[in-house]
Amino acid sequence: MRKNLFSTLIIIGTLAAGCTDKAPATVATVSPASSENSVDSGKTTVLITTATPTEKVVLADVYKQSLQETTSSQLSDGRYAGYWTGQQFSRDGKNYFVAFTEATPPSEIEYPAPEDKVTISQATYELANNQWQLKSVQDDVGQFGGNNKAPTVDTARKTTVFNNVQGKLFLSVPSVLFANMGIQLFSSEIFVFSPENGNWKYLGSVKTGSDNTAGCSHEADSATKTKCARSNGKLQFSVIENSDWPELKIVFEGTELDDQGNVLALSGKESVTYRYVEKSSSYEAVRQNFD
Repeated sequence: MRKNLFSTLIIIGTLAAGCTDKAPATVATVSPASSENSVDSGKTTVLITTATPTEKVVLADVYKQSLQETTSSQLSDGRYAGYWTGQQFSRDGKNYFVAFTEATPPSEIEYPAPEDKVTISQATYELANNQWQLKSVQDDVGQFGGNNKAPTVDTARKTTVFNNVQGKLFLSVPSVLFANMGIQLFSSEIFVFSPENGNWKYLGSVKTGSDNTAGCSHEADSATKTKCARSNGKLQFSVIENSDWPELKIVFEGTELDDQGNVLALSGKESVTYRYVEKSSSYEAVRQNFD
């Protein structure tokens, strides 16, 4: 069945009923930030030469204490914290750098489960007089991950920004889950930034593809009988008329396996659409297009 890809990928998204099929006013593919020292303004890429705050500086600004290690350092309250990722961007002629950190719950979980998430914190800096100045800090941007760990940032893909919504900027950070039997599950972690107060909010994770080539059969006489397939989803944002929240659409290319394990080609027409749901404060899948 062609719906197999959607069934496999949509682990987090919950189908919501009653969405409108009204056509969006503007459609745009998010723009990648080309390097650690570049800023995507939505129109041009501006080179910033000032070094961004170090991971230790970020952790000290967020947790108000000095940490020796930037991964899995114990805080004074018993939690374990670490640096997750950072990204430069621009908005309304101003240059920013945001860094996200993650921390476990205060009490130790002996046997972490997939539903045991970590808390996201952030520090945002604004470039002024060629210096990065702390603009905002938040202890709780949201929760993500599983098994008491944050998602693994997928360094093979670029973080992207969408800057075409009044009063908001959206950030998509690629992540990857290494599952059993050599399977990789790709996602994008979605954040929204409010320039007025410098605050961020985590909006959930959307699935963007999978790859089983590390554990599939590459030879006809291989003991492994699983066929190889790799899919990749291109993330698009669409501005919706009379809405502060754009629509997200993932368009898939590559190959997938059907329910019988046969390889099927994706034409680039297969897609999953997400809308922001106020009740859950996150993006949820509302429509799929798989023939």
